[in-house]
Amino acid sequence: MKDARVQVMGIDAGGTMTDTFFVKENGSFVVGKAQSNPEDESLAIYNSSQDALSHWKSDVSKVYPELVTCVYSGTA
Repeated sequence: MKDARVQVMGIDAGGTMTDTFFVKENGSFVVGKAQSNPEDESLAIYNSSQDALSHWKSDVSKVYPELVTCVYSGTA
């Protein structure tokens, strides 16, 4: 049976840590964390994504292209 696709990415970029949450179409999910980087927020998002996806033995190059939606929340 084919593995369920990852469809949703949620990002919570805080002052200290950035959390990324991925949900597959079957409802399973993983969460990753990385230190926030105010100089370049993309690094924290990338690193927390890699941390989360490592639980599924996957990475951003496989998952980002198949995403259906992404939700971002950050500390102002």
